[in-house]
Amino acid sequence: MLGPDVAQSLESLEYWLERHGRLPVYRRRARGEARRMIAYWQAKAASDVRRDPLAALTAAGSAVRVGRRTAGYHVQRATSRLAASGFTVMAVCLAIAVFH
Repeated sequence: MLGPDVAQSLESLEYWLERHGRLPVYRRRARGEARRMIAYWQAKAASDVRRDPLAALTAAGSAVRVGRRTAGYHVQRATSRLAASGFTVMAVCLAIAVFH
């Protein structure tokens, strides 16, 4: 039985992170697919690292690079969600003020 391939998992995760970043907003299905694949490859890479820590050490450079890109991806998603929530709250407050 072959062991986990940490480098391949990290490479795939990096590909999907880049693809998500390149896709325009109006390509909702493609962006949804990219988000699902990012979640899959993050879980796979984490599982592979736990199962073969020595391979993770040999792929440390790509792990750092992918880690930075992943952190940026999650910060961008959190910021977008926070902004959308803020706009929704402001719109509700404005509607209450106008119609009250």
